[in-house]
Amino acid sequence: MSTADKSKKETNASSQIRLITPESSKYETLVSIQNILDSGDILATIFKTTVEGIVVTDSDGTIVLTNPALQKMLGYTEEELIGTHPRRFLAPESDSRVYKEALSNRGFLHGHIAMWQHKNGNVFPTETNINPITDASGEVTAWIGTARDITERKRNEDEIRKSHDFLENIFKTAGDGIVICDDNGCIAKVNTAFEKILGFSEAELIGRHTAELPPQDELHLQIGKEMLVQGFNNGSVKNMETTWVRKDGTLCPIEFNATFLKNDQGDIAGAVCSIRDITHHKEAEKALWENQARYRAVVENAYDAIITVDSSGNITSWNDAAREMYGYEEKEVLGKSIVMLIPKPLRSTHLHGLENFAPGGNAPEIKNQLESYGLRKDGSLFPMDFSLSPWKTIDETYFTCIVRDITERKRIDNELRRHRDQLEEIVADRTVELKKANEQMKREIQERIQAEEELTHTRDFLDNIIESSLDSLVVTDNSGIIKRANRAYCEMHLCSIEEVLGRHASEFGPSVSGTYGTTTGDTVIINVDVMLQDYKNILEELNRSGKFSQHKVFHARKDGKLVPVEENSVLLFNKNHAQIGTLTMIRDITERTRTENQLKNMNEELEQRVQARTQELQVKSTSLEELNAALRVLLQKRDEDKVELEDKVLSNISELVEPSLEKLQNSSLDIHQREWLNIVRSNLKDITSPFTSSLTKYHFKLTPKEIQIANLIKEGKTSKEIADLMHVSIRTIDAHRDNIRKKLHIKNKKENLRTHLLSLLT
Repeated sequence: MSTADKSKKETNASSQIRLITPESSKYETLVSIQNILDSGDILATIFKTTVEGIVVTDSDGTIVLTNPALQKMLGYTEEELIGTHPRRFLAPESDSRVYKEALSNRGFLHGHIAMWQHKNGNVFPTETNINPITDASGEVTAWIGTARDITERKRNEDEIRKSHDFLENIFKTAGDGIVICDDNGCIAKVNTAFEKILGFSEAELIGRHTAELPPQDELHLQIGKEMLVQGFNNGSVKNMETTWVRKDGTLCPIEFNATFLKNDQGDIAGAVCSIRDITHHKEAEKALWENQARYRAVVENAYDAIITVDSSGNITSWNDAAREMYGYEEKEVLGKSIVMLIPKPLRSTHLHGLENFAPGGNAPEIKNQLESYGLRKDGSLFPMDFSLSPWKTIDETYFTCIVRDITERKRIDNELRRHRDQLEEIVADRTVELKKANEQMKREIQERIQAEEELTHTRDFLDNIIESSLDSLVVTDNSGIIKRANRAYCEMHLCSIEEVLGRHASEFGPSVSGTYGTTTGDTVIINVDVMLQDYKNILEELNRSGKFSQHKVFHARKDGKLVPVEENSVLLFNKNHAQIGTLTMIRDITERTRTENQLKNMNEELEQRVQARTQELQVKSTSLEELNAALRVLLQKRDEDKVELEDKVLSNISELVEPSLEKLQNSSLDIHQREWLNIVRSNLKDITSPFTSSLTKYHFKLTPKEIQIANLIKEGKTSKEIADLMHVSIRTIDAHRDNIRKKLHIKNKKENLRTHLLSLLT
């Protein structure tokens, strides 16, 4: 570029930047910036097209240059911005002291969040960076600032905070106690239900190890080990019952569930545990066990034979009185048909009566004594009277038969008939005996009635538990026909119990493929073929393992809507281990599904925002790469200028210094003057050679005095000669030589110092 062109460009830059001190360093800095922008190269393109606002001010903070992005961000034209101060565009609530402190300290301001105000009055958040530009003396000549509109980022941060608050509310209001542990098992957080169950406050629990909560005995230590083994093997602990200690020292039976959390490396990072107080459940089990114990005591000590059979007529219980009466041990009759106790001529009649008591039969309950004959093991017959009473469990109908051997009574009756005439005189005595026998019989009957009432009470108690369950319970036979369903099952399907019993369980699911509305408010597409195949797989697993847990499926309500449910099924067996049906527990997961869908939608939205942000960063990364390329061009130009400067120095030394040295060389000089002249020539040679730069290149950090002595050593001077030239002692020169060897990393090495210095030139 010619001198005239360069002067013209600087004049134009001065006019645009509006500076009136062309000899100042800040003028030169701003002119350099303007020249780059006017050149049309990549830096100018970046300045004009970047999405971040850029402002350039002079050293006093007055705006001299802005890019289109900043003009668009603030709503002002470049003419409106030039000559103003950036503080003018801060919103009233922003603190301008941060900018003042940064400018007064000549420091940097990076990542500062401030509120700016648009020309139309709208306030928006920005992320601001300010960098000073200094001259060679360190004085600030200009300031460059960038601003980024972070309105969208702030909105995203608010959305994330709302999501966190939503999950926090679920944690706090959950009915079950929830505790979050760190990777060492120490409690990090608990909810209100957890505090209520154990009686501790959150402050008393934080930092305690969960192993401190159970009783510290061998049994509970073993249970704790089993929990850990199950958690590490399966990643979770499901429905494990144990006991923890409340704050007041009482024991609290709980049902424990836990899920282990893992980090990106697969290591345990913590756990989320839930507990449920099952005190009432345990009390109910105890009461049921006590009722059953009383019932067994009555049965085992009864004088009459008490026999229980299932709906198929197979014997399921046998007391001691039955063993004495029929001659069979209990193991010989359990699972066998009751027909073996009935004489052949009477079997068809008894079987027909038993069929009437089967499910759907209409025979009345037989509480009155009926007479018949029984068949003992030895084949003998005996007269008896009996009563028959049906009762039901969740999955089966049973019959209890109370049998009394009336052989003796029959014998007495026969004796009375044969000797009636002869025994009239002892009628009074026999009457007394009969009264006693009747009283005994009344007591026995009363005991039997009491036993029956207790049995009925136990059955009613179990029925109440089933009917009051919040989860749906349904019992089906081996063919899938519903035999029993509780109130929750009927309410879930909007049906009465009459509409449920006797129907196949598959009738309460979608029957044709298509789109259905659900109780969650969403719609689902049902493929019946896929659903039936899934059902077959479940049956195979159920028949193989005897149970199937947490199967998610849809049930169809009476109004046509589908209910998302979670099923847990278990096979039912009789005393002979023969499969008699299936018990299925069904939980309506409408609310849980709705919550999961909301969380899924939120996660998808966040993922989309992350992808958009990633694309934006990729665009900015490309812009930075282009900026780096431009900087590399500038550095290359700087190296070329350096070479040009070195050439000028060599030329000046050759043209201006060398002729003078030649004249001195030819003049009359003494020995010392000639030595110093040689030193000057040697030093000038070093300046134009790589030796001096070599001494500083490898971070040896030689002092000027040490560099001078190193030059003389390189010229072959001895310590004495150097001492004479520099008018110092030989000991001082030797000390400098020692320091030079140390800094050149050759101390204590058998290497000549002059040889090593000369090697630095190669």
